[in-house]
Amino acid sequence: MTDGDASENPREGLLDDSDFEDLYDNPTAGQTSSVHYWFGKRLFKQILAEKVFRNATASETSDGLDAMLLQAVAQYPYGDRIRHISSIPSAQSVYMDPGENTADFRAFVTELAAVFLRSSVEVRVHVTSIVQDGVENPRQPLPSRPAAQPLSTSAARLQQPINRVLQNNDDQLLERPRYTTALKEYGDQNRVDVRWMNKQVSVSPLCWQVAAIVDGATFRATAGNTREAKHRASQIACEALGIAL
Repeated sequence: MTDGDASENPREGLLDDSDFEDLYDNPTAGQTSSVHYWFGKRLFKQILAEKVFRNATASETSDGLDAMLLQAVAQYPYGDRIRHISSIPSAQSVYMDPGENTADFRAFVTELAAVFLRSSVEVRVHVTSIVQDGVENPRQPLPSRPAAQPLSTSAARLQQPINRVLQNNDDQLLERPRYTTALKEYGDQNRVDVRWMNKQVSVSPLCWQVAAIVDGATFRATAGNTREAKHRASQIACEALGIAL
């Protein structure tokens, strides 16, 4: 995998208002749809931010909260949640046909805004609850570090993929590339397959997911660019497999 022209700005994965700007130049559903999309993005961000805030601890940093919010947006089950919202008897669907199945971010937030604006206070509370129920607790504990052991044994214990968003600080940003190097060396020394695969999981806000695959065990991480996501995935793999720097 190559990192291409990805930015190395360590704050690129963090959220600000520009992350929710419309990246579509000519919305095809008309001006009303465009306005609902604009409002839906901000409404969705506010609803998820409240959920992340309620799950946070008093010691959480603003960067950590931004990272958790980014993870929630990237992993959100858009298709499942919009079906729940559309099933509310009093929540009249505006843009989606009955039974339509879509997991598209734009379609979701546009429909969310339209339903929300046409609903009573009670229904709005219900809609908010449905949206927040789609967010799993973004806090996922770091796997305990095992003693150094053969990779085959470690991989057998790590059948479930690991997907986390790591917090940033200056020391970690300087150190993370070393995890990628260490993981490459580990694969060469032990003659096991080590590779990375990336995919874009969100356009607005921009989010990439990279999977570090080590002898069949998968370790995933997300960030605003592929380079940072790769180093984060490598760090998770090294820590889980007991690979020292």
